[in-house]
Amino acid sequence: MAEAATPAPAAVTPEAFLDDRQHFWSGFYHFVWTVAACLIVLLVLMAYFLL
Repeated sequence: MAEAATPAPAAVTPEAFLDDRQHFWSGFYHFVWTVAACLIVLLVLMAYFLL
């Protein structure tokens, strides 16, 4: 049975790994804070119009 030749994955340096991890968490926190701010604005507007 013939197997397809796939290139070996490149070795990831600790600096590249840390940079990738920091980029991921930075984006994640930005997303969470944006969603939280939108929910707070939505709740405040709902309270204003419903009361």
